[in-house]
Amino acid sequence: MPVLLAVHAVLAVTSAQQISITIDEPLHLTGGYLAVAHGDHRFAFDGMVPDRWAALPLLGGSVRLPPVLQDWSNLDLHITAHDFMTGQWLDPPRLIALPRVMIVMLSVGLGGLVYGWSRRLFGPVGSLVSLTVYCFSPNILAHARLVTGDLAASLALLASATLLWWCLQKISPWRVAVSGVVLGAAIMTKASAAILLPVGGVLIVWQIVWARPMTVVVRRAHVVRARWRRAVVAAALVLVHMVLVIAFIWAYYGFRYGALATDDPGALHWPQEVAARSGTGPVSRILTFAAQHRLLPGGFVVNYAVFAGETAQRRAFFLGRHKDGGFVGYFPFCLVTKTPLTMFVILASAGAWWCRRPPEGDASRLKGWWRRDLDHTAPLWALFACYWLQALTASINLGLRHILPTYPIMFILAGAAGRWFGRSRLASAAVGLALLLYVVESVWTWPGYLSYFNQAIDRREAYRYVVDSSLDWGQDLPALRRKVDQYRAERGADAPVYVGYFGMVPPAAYGIDAPLLHSFIQPRRTWTGPVRGGMYCISATILQTTTSAYRGRWCEPYEQKYQRLKTTAHTYFDADAQTRQALLQKRGQRAWSLLMRRYEDARTARLCAYLRQRQPDDRAGYSILIYHLADDQVHQALEGPPVELYDEPLILE
Repeated sequence: MPVLLAVHAVLAVTSAQQISITIDEPLHLTGGYLAVAHGDHRFAFDGMVPDRWAALPLLGGSVRLPPVLQDWSNLDLHITAHDFMTGQWLDPPRLIALPRVMIVMLSVGLGGLVYGWSRRLFGPVGSLVSLTVYCFSPNILAHARLVTGDLAASLALLASATLLWWCLQKISPWRVAVSGVVLGAAIMTKASAAILLPVGGVLIVWQIVWARPMTVVVRRAHVVRARWRRAVVAAALVLVHMVLVIAFIWAYYGFRYGALATDDPGALHWPQEVAARSGTGPVSRILTFAAQHRLLPGGFVVNYAVFAGETAQRRAFFLGRHKDGGFVGYFPFCLVTKTPLTMFVILASAGAWWCRRPPEGDASRLKGWWRRDLDHTAPLWALFACYWLQALTASINLGLRHILPTYPIMFILAGAAGRWFGRSRLASAAVGLALLLYVVESVWTWPGYLSYFNQAIDRREAYRYVVDSSLDWGQDLPALRRKVDQYRAERGADAPVYVGYFGMVPPAAYGIDAPLLHSFIQPRRTWTGPVRGGMYCISATILQTTTSAYRGRWCEPYEQKYQRLKTTAHTYFDADAQTRQALLQKRGQRAWSLLMRRYEDARTARLCAYLRQRQPDDRAGYSILIYHLADDQVHQALEGPPVELYDEPLILE
């Protein structure tokens, strides 16, 4: 066990050194540092507990703070995070290194929990099978090294469901206290941990209706057999957990409603902020009520309000189609294509063990075996089923990471495949070979775990199916740096390079000297100006225009707007210095900056429509596509007739 976990940690840490800062990490790290170092909770972002945990190594260092505004309503989270990451004496890659190690430590803890569960169910051999598939899982390794809440949520959800079931089996003050505190920590780990409410409901119903009698220990053990008595005990247990969770949340925020330890004028705006951010519906009304009556800390309520508003409807891209909301087939597709095929072989072997014909005369297995086995694994099945039901109906399709908490459950259940060892030579050989190939493929994938796809699709063509955190989360700037250096070594130091990057930290932080055509979040981006032939490096998410105002197919309304913006922009580009100065004075620098941003975003979208019709010439990793364009090709893409021109962009609803 220690050897496998050590190898897992090495793979995660060393691969983290080979990737750039992903798009959500600045938000998490900035919020965590402001909270733990300055008691500032205004920077509410999904992942509160892991954010603080990851920020601990920054304490006592020479960390420079960005200008933090006193009025919550004017606080721009993305600009603050951008300034925090780029305004350090230490460069951003060094700043993120130790916080990433902190998340790796959580991954080691989750691996230990998987091992413990599997050993209890399937013995020593089965637990080694489970731990092996966990430690070498490309999807776990992808997120075990990132300062986000996804890996921590997987740990918190599994631990909380486990402890709740443990508590239901034998209710004692100690077990109730531990279960309540861990549940509070899970709720504070990621907003999606609200799924624990239906999970807990399923477990309570199972315990009341089907499971063995409850045991309540208060000084001495009391066996509760009658179902109505079990229901009363369960209701009391729920109330105690609610009290413990609320107490944990208030303690986490220092028993303070406001965002700051000092006077907090921004707190007065929080009820309105909650109403504005949480959308409409019952969740919005509950959160607004909680903010108005200060039932919970303002930072906590705002965090859940942001989550509720974002999940109400988000842009999605799947199989070449755009939609406002989620696709039912998105997460099943990610599961099938981003999970090693050998994992399915191991799971099939585990399923075959579960469904095997009981030996003759094994009355204990013939009679009620399914109920006993379900009783032992109830929290796993409850969490798995509730999470997948939520995922299939979710309106947020941003990556496989949103179903990551279901993977440890599959790894635990895969331990049943270890039961074949010593019982069937053929089955043992199949499981052993599948494990070997699984490990080899994982090591071979290093360090590109985030953009991993199995043999079901061509990894080089994955950008045509899914983008965002399933493929492109801004992780491949080091690989792009090597490509740019090679290109300029061959064609000269002044060879033109243009970047369209899906990320928050500027490429210059990784030594890439190139103008940005477009970036999802680059608040300090300067004008690019006219472009010409050269090396065009476009992130897959930018290529598919999922974050652009011009997403979907290039269409007549987009073309008309582009032509208007181009005409206005070129009155500046084509003018002499004196005329440019006059134009700046007439319109103002701010107005021109806004106009240029709009023009460059429209120009990038038109360029992407052209590039989508051709194959990339090269790739940096698998998330940044590289095209070598001559001057006439650039002119054709931006000045000639559009390669595609539809009546509308075709955005599904």
